[in-house]
Amino acid sequence: MSVTIVIPSFKRPAIAARAVEAILPQLAEEDKCIVVVQGEEAERECATREITRVALKGGWNVGEEGPLVILEQPVPGRADARNMGLLKATTTYVVYVDDDSIARPGWLEALLSPLEENRADLVAGRAHEEPDTTTNAPRRVGAVLTWTGHTRRNFDADRSGTSRIVCSNNMAVRRDMALQAGGFDTRFHEPAMYEDVEFSERLRRMGARIWYSADAVVDHMVEPGGRWEQDSESSEVGRAGHMSLIFRLHRPWGWPVMAAAYLAAAKWKVVIGRLPVRTIWKVAVALLRGWRMGSGRLPPLVERTGTT
Repeated sequence: MSVTIVIPSFKRPAIAARAVEAILPQLAEEDKCIVVVQGEEAERECATREITRVALKGGWNVGEEGPLVILEQPVPGRADARNMGLLKATTTYVVYVDDDSIARPGWLEALLSPLEENRADLVAGRAHEEPDTTTNAPRRVGAVLTWTGHTRRNFDADRSGTSRIVCSNNMAVRRDMALQAGGFDTRFHEPAMYEDVEFSERLRRMGARIWYSADAVVDHMVEPGGRWEQDSESSEVGRAGHMSLIFRLHRPWGWPVMAAAYLAAAKWKVVIGRLPVRTIWKVAVALLRGWRMGSGRLPPLVERTGTT
């Protein structure tokens, strides 16, 4: 069972190095770990230097002949980064981890086992956080996308089971199915959100079996500056646009319900003073823009990368 681990990294060299350091000891001889460092040249150089230092300190080679390969992407984009890793991989399975997710011992084996034992095609692992932001449905295992365009999720559940969605900070997929699906949709631009939800919906409609593994645990680091940050208004607008795209692609008849729910939520947040009035207009524009984007085809899966 060969696997390639793909880690998109942006502006978090120290934490990314910790993520790599936790993963490398879990790799078998034929496995690979690909880190896609993003951002300005100085940021990429800093990340490459820090990750390389940690790898060499642990005795692992960096480059095509070693277990660790570092790719470069000047323009940040998690979907693009994941596609780079997918195209570079030659293994049976591809695993995706965010650069702020630190794998616990035994994580990789637990994440991959459902692909064989449960005949799963797509597996979501457990993400433990302090404070916990992965759970808004305590009784649920994994997650589901509602008709109002919201995710009801619990990616820190202590029991395994079927799921309808994966979270891209800790997931595994059969490489052949991911390639057949066309990889991640790069129309999900910054602020990055919901590209994993769309990926899950696309594979599920292809017949993929999705599983949540409670034993495949990463510690998701929550700290100031530790996320792909955006202000509350841009977050609200970004969510609306990306969810609109998902519904246009996979649930077009449910789009009016979803759009109405997002507009109502924006209005309520304006009323209670959490958002400025202009947000309502911006959300409406984003919903229409997402609908228009969904009328086109999935962007081609192409490689745009440099190698270290």
